[in-house]
Formats: sequence, structure tokens, C-alpha cells
Amino acid sequence: MPETLKVEIAGYGVVGKRRRSVIDPHLALETAAVSDRTLDGDGAFDDGVRYDDDPKIQEEGLDNVFKRHDRLARATRAAVTAMGLPMVAPDCPAGSATGVFVPDGVDGGKLVKSLRDDFGVTLAGGQDQWKGKVVRIAHLGYVDTFDIIIAISALEMALKKFGAKIQLGKGVAAAQEILLEAY
Repeated sequence: MPETLKVEIAGYGVVGKRRRSVIDPHLALETAAVSDRTLDGDGAFDDGVRYDDDPKIQEEGLDNVFKRHDRLARATRAAVTAMGLPMVAPDCPAGSATGVFVPDGVDGGKLVKSLRDDFGVTLAGGQDQWKGKVVRIAHLGYVDTFDIIIAISALEMALKKFGAKIQLGKGVAAAQEILLEAY
């Protein structure tokens, strides 16, 4: 049974139903409605959702979960920028995943398959008109520092394997500079 999920977006309360954990990258809202009534009388947001049922969130603390997600997203974006890979949405990047266009001459579908089969790393490919042209790196949910380091290093190696002009370690170094904030 889905729980009610309330969030505040641009000063408005948004109410919906969620089926999965608050930090699951596949968070799905079944229904949504916007109302100023989702804010309590003093203007503070009352989400009404209990996070204490997830021991990992409880241990880390919800504020720290959001900070970790932000840090991982910034590190991933810094890495792909250092690698010279153009982002799908550079002006409005997602907090859940970073999409990048693969270099000309590299088949993104074969790249994703090689990453999975040869390197043991799962990244998502593009969909619809971007199939074979885009790779997506998730950084939301139960993802941490070394998941990003491994994803970036595997992507660098796989791109080099497919003939892309990639300087090994450049993306990893850029990510590490940001990921060190956690230590």
C-alpha cells in the first residue's frame, strides 16, 4: 500500500503517493495535488511522513542523506565535465542521475553492455531518440563515495577501450576533489 508523500516545491506543497523508500532512485508518485494547505498554520512544512522506519536513514539522518546526494551529484558532474563529456541537461541537472552524451563513434548501447559484462559496473543507457547516444550515472539512494569513483573509473576505461580520446584518471580526480568534503 503506498504511503502519502508531501514535499514542498517552489513554496507550494505537493502531495502524492509513493511506493518505495524515500531515497530509492525509482521514486514514483501515483497522484499529485498542489495546495497551500500542505503547509501548517505558521508557514512551516508538515510532511506527515515518518522516516524512522528506514534504519539507514535514521542512522545517517535525513539532512545528511540530502547532503550526500548533493555531493555525489556534484562529483559526478565534475567528473564527466573533466572527461569532456557533454551533459544532457547542463543548465538543469537532476539530483538523481547524470546523463552524458557518449563521444562520436562510440555506441552507447555497446558501451553500457561492456561496462556491465566486462567491468561489472551497471550504468543506464539512453532511451528513445537517445538510445545508443547517452549514458546515465545514478547517484541517488544507497550510493556512496566509492560507488561514484568506481562508476567514473569504469566509464573512463570502457570509453578508452572503445577508442574515445579519454585521459584515464582525469574524471576520477575531479570527483575525488568534491567527494573529499565528506571526510
